[in-house]
Amino acid sequence: MTGRREPRALTALAPTLRQLDVLRAYAQSGSHAAAAARLAISVHTVQAHLAALRSRLGVHNETQAVYVMWLGYRDHLAACGRDDHETCMPWARLLSR
Repeated sequence: MTGRREPRALTALAPTLRQLDVLRAYAQSGSHAAAAARLAISVHTVQAHLAALRSRLGVHNETQAVYVMWLGYRDHLAACGRDDHETCMPWARLLSR
């Protein structure tokens, strides 16, 4: 056993909209400080949101979180027959901005 955990399914513990907003700001800006400035919150708050998101997804860093979110979004779009995903994945709009 390697001690690694598999990422959790997105439907089991869906991230909050704010966690995804913070992740998106972090991914676009490249640092906790820049994400905090962009969202007008403290660096500590950015770190807390990202830590909670990593825990929900079962990943170790923000890069893995972005990857898991993208995979879940892609897989959902392939399996779901709907045109509007706001009801089944309300956080998906944050990935497509």
